[in-house]
Order: sequence, then C-alpha cells, then structure tokens
Amino acid sequence: GKPTQIGFGRTLPPPYDQPLDMTQLDWMPLADGGQAAVLTVRSPDAAAIRLLVDLGDLPAGVELRFFRPAATDATVAGEISAPITQLQAQQAAQNLSVDDVSDLQVRAPLWSPVIAGDSIGLEIYLPAQVAPADVAIRLPLLSHLLLAEVQSDLKSLAQLGDSGSCEIDVACDNSDIPDALIDSVAKIRFSGLTGGTFLCSGTLLNDTDDSSFIPYFYTAHHCISDQFSASSMDLFWFFQRTSCGGPDPTSVVQQSSGATLLVTGSHADYTLLRLNSAPPAGVG
Repeated sequence: GKPTQIGFGRTLPPPYDQPLDMTQLDWMPLADGGQAAVLTVRSPDAAAIRLLVDLGDLPAGVELRFFRPAATDATVAGEISAPITQLQAQQAAQNLSVDDVSDLQVRAPLWSPVIAGDSIGLEIYLPAQVAPADVAIRLPLLSHLLLAEVQSDLKSLAQLGDSGSCEIDVACDNSDIPDALIDSVAKIRFSGLTGGTFLCSGTLLNDTDDSSFIPYFYTAHHCISDQFSASSMDLFWFFQRTSCGGPDPTSVVQQSSGATLLVTGSHADYTLLRLNSAPPAGVG
C-alpha cells in the first residue's frame, strides 16, 4: 500500500536556500529589550503551506512562530503557532539520519505547522542578548498542499461504499464494536524531506500496565518509516460518522505535536510510535 498524497515539495529560490541575512530584515524593538521581524513566503494556488526550516545552531531565547498573513476568516485571523525554540532545534538535529542530509544539506530541519492559504508568515523574536547576525536559518523547501484541511469528501470517507468487502464504515458495522476502540483510530498527516505531504491512519495501542498510560500509536511502515516524518505528524481524531449513512463528521479534533519512532519494519509493514502528547479527552 501507499499513503494518499495531498501535497508536493517546492524548493525555494535564493536567498531562502542559504542562511538568511537577518540584518536585512525590518526589526521592531520591543518593550523587553528584544526585537522582532516578520517575513512571508507565498506559493501561488496552494490551499495550504508548511515550511521546512533549517534551524542550524539556534541561539538560546530565540523564538520562531508561524501564522497566516492577511487572514480574512474570523476563525483564523490572528492565529499564530506555538514558538519554536533552541530545544526544538536540538531535537531536530538529533532526528536526522545520514541519508536524510544527502540532498538538502540541512543540519536541524523542522516542518512548520500547516497554515491555510497560499502564504505563510514567519515571525522571528530575538531576546536582548542576541543580535540578528547571530541567527542563521534557512528555508530550503516548502510543501504545497492541495487541501487546506483533512476534508470529509476524501476517498477514505466519502467513498467507503466503493471499498473492498473488508473495508466498511464503522458506523454500519453490526458487531457492537466498543466506542473506545472506534475512537482510538486517527487519520494522520505528515511530510517528508522531499516536501511531499501525505495522509494515512493508525490506532492507539494499550499495554498491560494499568498503573500508567503511554500513548503508543501503531501505523504502517509505508506511512511512517523514519523519525523525521514522525515528528511532522498531525493527528485527526473522531474522524467517523455517528450513524450509518449519516452526515460527515463535524467534530474532528486535531493534534499537532508529532511522535517518537520506536520501531519500524518493512517485512510486516509496521511502525510503532509514542505520541509526544496525550490524545484529547474521549480518545481510547
């Protein structure tokens, strides 16, 4: 099998593919003694974008945030991501394998959150002790998404009746599957180092230790096979109809903290992950 591709990679032209000259940005002084600047990247006709950022040796205290420029939808206007810091840069460097760096020559690559629209904004905050010349980040690649959201009209949901006999809408199953099992399944979205963005699915796994809860997550090797892709994962929970033949789901919950790869293998097409944060209430 293979995952459903919903986005493709686009390399960015100079000067983005080289360490950016931060001294050329328009820096705004802040009350705490630090300063901030903003830049925007556009990919015409994209439904959504995510940027691959090579964080390099990000100094302590520096924060990167991503946002949707000129948002017109009241539900997303002003929406901004959680900060990316030196800690995430160090983790990104550790996630690379030797094969990962062969083409892009990245040192600490990290995918931004997915931002709806054909433009993505990057805000850079520097604390008082860090000068613009001290920061060297690159933006070598973006993923141009054809879908802004994991939509209910994708083949995986709207055409369930056209699937094989072994693939049925869980809402139409008569075997009284416990809700906990149904709700433990998630659709996942992830991106690789070539810029492709894909959809797959997976499920939470329980263990035999009743004294704790570890969010183990099982998916296919042909979906997630390396730590870089696992770190980019978004999960979409409650992605199922409430009744057989009923309306498409409207209460999908997104989780965007990625996962840690524990083990994977192509011979049985398996991957075991540990989610980096607990799933939302009602899952599992």
